[in-house]
Amino acid sequence: MDPVDKKADDKVDAVVATLVDVTRLQELQEQRDALLRAVSHDLGTPLSALLLQAQMLQRSLAPGDRHAKRVATIIANGQRLATMIRDLVDSARLESGRIQLARKPINVQTFITELVEKLAGTLSTERVRLSFEARLASLPADPDRLERILVNLLSNALKYSDAPAEVFVHASCADGFVTMAVTDHGVGIARQDLPHLFERSSRAKDNSRREALGLGLYITAMLVRAHGGRVEVESELGQGSTFRVHLPVDNGVATPVP
Repeated sequence: MDPVDKKADDKVDAVVATLVDVTRLQELQEQRDALLRAVSHDLGTPLSALLLQAQMLQRSLAPGDRHAKRVATIIANGQRLATMIRDLVDSARLESGRIQLARKPINVQTFITELVEKLAGTLSTERVRLSFEARLASLPADPDRLERILVNLLSNALKYSDAPAEVFVHASCADGFVTMAVTDHGVGIARQDLPHLFERSSRAKDNSRREALGLGLYITAMLVRAHGGRVEVESELGQGSTFRVHLPVDNGVATPVP
């Protein structure tokens, strides 16, 4: 065979092999998406019904009822399972770039204040202290996704700092970015864990070997990047942590930070 013809055949074979690989990858992605849709629907629907019935039962109980704690445990674990299902589905959507942001102008001070009030029934928000810079720019963000970001950070801060320790949320604006910082004085994160904290399936462990943080931070980081922003963390074992989310005031100028 002529060397030129052989090279041409090799190129054709390489192109065919590449197309086969791409096709197989697309098939696997479609199978994964189908599985996630089934998980979201087939588990989410009965779980929602279970939670609704448990919440109705909780409201019907008299103060001090001996079953109140058991019902509260059912609701808490049901909500935890719902969050896990949502995290699983959202992580796949984010990885495939199929998350569409519905941006709206957001008054940051009002948004955070109302969010903390709304979370009073599910988180220990009496420990949360808010502070805001005097002049905050309006933030173009998807309110549902912004809520998800803040809830993830707040819930971690409250979970891994023991009462009565306070959690501080501060919002400021500089250099075209709104910065929202969540600070706790809890168990902290080991220095060697910090570079991997926002990776998928990353787990940090504190000095008591208690599992801390996980997929929620991975999704938080991806949602922040989808907004063209960045997220940072400072922490020290036994001293607590500060997570800072920087989101651009002008989404037409800023680009995602790797």
